[in-house]
Amino acid sequence: MNVTPQQALTALRHVADPAVRSLIVAGVAAMAVQLLRVKRTSLLLGVWTAVLYAALAMPLLGSLLPALPLHVPVSEGAFASPAETRIRPPRGSAVLRVLTTGDFAAPASPAIRPVPTPRHSSSWPLGTLAAYFLTTCFLLGRLALGMVWGRRLERGAQPIHHPAVRLAVAEQAAALHLERAVRVAQSGAVAVPLTLGVLHPAILLPDNWPTWDSSKLAAVIAHELAHVKRRDALTRTISGIYRCFFWFSPLAWWLHRYLADLAELASDEDAIGAGADRADYAEVLMSFFTAINQGRGRVRSQGISMAQGTRACRRIEQVLSAPPVARVTLRRPLIVLIAAGAIVAVVLIAALKPMLAAASSPRSTRIIANGDGMNFAIVSNHSMSMNGSLGDRDEVQSLQRKLPGDFIWFTHDGSAYVIQDAATLKIARQLYEPVEALSRQQEALARKQQALGNQQEELARKMEAVTVKTPGDIDAQLLTLESAARRLGAASSRQELAELQDQIGHLQSEIGGAQGSAGRAEELLGRQQSELGRQQGQLGRQQGSLGQEEGRRARQASRAMQAILQQALSNGLARRVM
Repeated sequence: MNVTPQQALTALRHVADPAVRSLIVAGVAAMAVQLLRVKRTSLLLGVWTAVLYAALAMPLLGSLLPALPLHVPVSEGAFASPAETRIRPPRGSAVLRVLTTGDFAAPASPAIRPVPTPRHSSSWPLGTLAAYFLTTCFLLGRLALGMVWGRRLERGAQPIHHPAVRLAVAEQAAALHLERAVRVAQSGAVAVPLTLGVLHPAILLPDNWPTWDSSKLAAVIAHELAHVKRRDALTRTISGIYRCFFWFSPLAWWLHRYLADLAELASDEDAIGAGADRADYAEVLMSFFTAINQGRGRVRSQGISMAQGTRACRRIEQVLSAPPVARVTLRRPLIVLIAAGAIVAVVLIAALKPMLAAASSPRSTRIIANGDGMNFAIVSNHSMSMNGSLGDRDEVQSLQRKLPGDFIWFTHDGSAYVIQDAATLKIARQLYEPVEALSRQQEALARKQQALGNQQEELARKMEAVTVKTPGDIDAQLLTLESAARRLGAASSRQELAELQDQIGHLQSEIGGAQGSAGRAEELLGRQQSELGRQQGQLGRQQGSLGQEEGRRARQASRAMQAILQQALSNGLARRVM
């Protein structure tokens, strides 16, 4: 499969866009934590877990949100001064034929040859994309090997059925309101307790656990069950996956490490809240740190978050100095609320971008065609006409802030070029004058369509307001008829029945007349709506015809424009953007 430099650049943008959005969300979350002075570890863990899930959802949300202004930086000195010579189409050239005869046929001039572009100017997107995929595959492979190693470690462990362990698990699970079944086993390959498994969690204890006293065993079980309660193994796996795909973002590495630290601190709080003595618990942690640093019977990577000196000291200091607090668990609805708030913040932040761009720049963008060949844009101070996709718009708008005056931007062989020659700009504008005239006619028809639509809405409101105007004393008449009907019995005469039927018929006639009046009003409004619909249909057909003609003219002009761009490359009027 051959990948062009332009496709590689687009793929890199698709990866960079969610990474930048995630950084913005993390910044908002950090400011909120600071402003609200959130200190409780369990709350911090919930907030940053929500940020992780929001970051993981960014690639899916990217298709629903406006694009971020990601572009290759352009230096001010990347462009030479405009050429002094003006473009003069040779006799018989395709450009001269277009301007004099209006023939937009595809040019076939043998004098027009593309200028070969140096390899280094277009190969860097391919090299960068290849490096990204290689690094991602390496990190995914390392993560998969770690999961396989953990699974083998769990399978090789021996289940523990000792009454003391079973009693400690039952007591601490009840204190944590944990209903999940947890397997407890021992292994000589581990030096400290750890929890493995996402769907089927298991607590592994070192083989020297029988030498522990009951208080140490209870504290260890409470610590590990707190991990199971919060599903920290799942969070760590997800953060690892996010780091594999967004390894180039500092947020991915920081979030993976910070979430692991918060999970350990939160489990320490739970263990102390379960009744463990602070001094004894600190000694337990210190013994585990010593065992990890000695590397006795365990791979160091499994305990590196506990063994590093500064973080180990921080945990022990927090255990000894933190004031006693009531154990608080973060409820699931609160986590959902935080996650929803993070996603809403993402949407609002993304929505601010186009509004700020519109406020800062009065220029309008018109997509004149999207055909084959080189993508290009004809840029002036107040407008921009593009042939291509909206993905190039941000790069062109960034270039507008660096280049004075009007210019033509286009891409060729993976590189971007600009033309500032006045004669070339004039020819390009003349090519698209018929297209712009048709576009203005389309806009005028659209305004008429909008006016007819407003009239349709007004008639619809009038139709909803049409009601059946019944006689004002209809309630009194109904009560009179009801009482008269009750007085009639088996001995009633035919005359009395006839009088009652006559009254009922009279009332029905009045109601029928009111309904007929309302029906005639609705019929009149319906005919008016039908007429408006007929006019809208006629305008729609006109718009369709103009649209077809505009598309045909735009394609023809685009083909002619390709010849102009090739000729500018040959004549040296096109300057490559460095």
